[in-house]
Amino acid sequence: MPAGDRSLRIAKASTKLGTPTFGNPGIKLKTTITAGQNIQISLPAMDSNADANNPHDAWRIYGSGFGGTAGLATANADSGAWYYIRTVSSAEIGTTGAATYNLEYLDAEIDGILRLATFDNDYPVDAEFVGTVAGYPVLVSCQGKPSLTRQGGTSPGSSIVPFKPANLAAAPLILDSGQRNEVPLSPPEIIIGQYMAAGRLYLMTANTLQIAIFTPDVNFPVTTRPFWKAGFKNPHALCFVNGRLYGFTSAGAMRSVADGEEGSEEHAFAADPEEIMKDWDAERVYVVHDPQNECVCYCYSASKKNAQGFWQTEILPFMLRSETWSPSIILSSTTRDMLISGVATVNGHFEFLAGGRDGLGSIGMNTYRFDTFDGGGVSYSMAWQFTDADSEDRPKKVKSLRITGNLQGANFGIHGASPGENINVAVLEAGNAGSKSGAIALTSSTGVAFYPREEFAVQNLMVFTPNIVGTWDGTGNKSRIDEIVIEYVVTGGRK
Repeated sequence: MPAGDRSLRIAKASTKLGTPTFGNPGIKLKTTITAGQNIQISLPAMDSNADANNPHDAWRIYGSGFGGTAGLATANADSGAWYYIRTVSSAEIGTTGAATYNLEYLDAEIDGILRLATFDNDYPVDAEFVGTVAGYPVLVSCQGKPSLTRQGGTSPGSSIVPFKPANLAAAPLILDSGQRNEVPLSPPEIIIGQYMAAGRLYLMTANTLQIAIFTPDVNFPVTTRPFWKAGFKNPHALCFVNGRLYGFTSAGAMRSVADGEEGSEEHAFAADPEEIMKDWDAERVYVVHDPQNECVCYCYSASKKNAQGFWQTEILPFMLRSETWSPSIILSSTTRDMLISGVATVNGHFEFLAGGRDGLGSIGMNTYRFDTFDGGGVSYSMAWQFTDADSEDRPKKVKSLRITGNLQGANFGIHGASPGENINVAVLEAGNAGSKSGAIALTSSTGVAFYPREEFAVQNLMVFTPNIVGTWDGTGNKSRIDEIVIEYVVTGGRK
C-alpha cells in the first residue's frame, strides 16, 4: 500500500440470515503506514450467537482512500469518505474469539462503491431530549421542519421516535416493514420538555401535557395520549412526588389528583396562594421536590429587585405532610443577583444554581443546597392575609397579641387600613417601623416559649394583620412560630 495515513471504521455483521445484515459502524481508527506495509487489525471477540436475532459472525470493514498524495491521504483519513472494503467472516479468520487480521486494499478496489456517508442503518434523527418509557429509550421532540441537510426533519418537533426494542442502537423513522416509526402527539404540538416517572414519559407542550406509555406491540412499542389540558412555558416546571404530578402551567400552579389519571388536574390546588402567584411569569418558574423538608418548591426566578437593585428569587413551598402552603422564602443578596437558573433533587436534597450580576459588573453563578446554613443570619417575617374579621362594615380595635414559638431578635407590629386608606403592602414588607402599632420588641428564647400577652391599642382599622419580624443567628434551634393569638373588638356599633 502507498505510504501515508489511513483510517478504518468497522461494523458488526452477520452472514447467517437470509439477507446479510450489519450494525452501525464504530469510531474512526487511524493509522500511519510506510510504503509496502499493510494494516493489521486486532479484532475483539464476537458477540454470543446463542440469540437467533443477533447472529454476530462477521466484521464489515470500511476504509479511507489514498487520494494520490500523502497529504490527501491524511485529509481522507481525518474526514473520510470511508468506502466499503469487505466483510470478514468468522470462518475466514478461524474463530469467533479475538483475532488479528491483516488488511490490504487498493483505491481501484473501492472507487465507485457506496460510501459510508450513504449508509443509513437507522441514522438518528434530530431530537431535543432522550427519554425512556418502561426502560425503552426514545428520542423526544423530533420531526420539526425539514432542512436541506436534514430531510428527515429537525428539532424541536411534535413527535417522539422509539428505539427498536430488539436493537437499542437503532431509532429508524421507517421500520423494516416499511411502516413509519415516529409517534406524533395528538394534537401535534412542539414538545418543549419531558419528565420521566412511574413508567411514563410526560411530554410538555405550550398548550397541553401529554404522556407516552409502553405497548406490547414490537413494531409500535410506544403510544401517546393527552393528560392535562394546560400547557407549559419552560421545561423545568414539572415534578412527580408520591404518585402525584406537580407543575406550573400557563394557567398557574396545579397538580394531578391522587389516581393520576388523564385529565385529572386540580385547578383549585393553589387557591390559597393565588394572590402571591397571580403575577408569576410561567417562563421563569421552576418546580422541584425537596425530600429533606417533605415539600414541593415552586421557585420564581427574578421575582423583583431588592433595595440594592439586585434581582431576587421567591420560593413558595407546598408541605406534603400537612398538605399546606408554607410562607414564601426570598433568596436575596445585597452584593449580587440571586437568579435561579437550574434546580435538581440530588441525594435527598434540593440543590439549585443561582447568581447573576455582582456589584462590579461581573457575572457569577454558584451551586447552593436549600435549607443549609453557611454563616451569617437568616432574616424572616410572617404575616397572614389582611382580614376584616368577618365584619366588613365596622372598624376594629386590636388590643393584644400572644405568640408561641422560638424567636431571636424579634419584634411585631399591627398593620392595617383605616376607613378611606389603601392597604399598603410595601409598608408591611419593609418591617414594623411603619406599622400602626410601631415595632414592639419580643424577648429572645432558646426554645419554644409561651410568650406573655402583649397589650396595646390600635383603633379604627377596617382590615388588619400582625407581622412578626426576626433574624435567626444560625446557632441552636431554628426560629419558629407555632401560634399567634390576637385579641380585637368590633367598634362603631349603633345604639
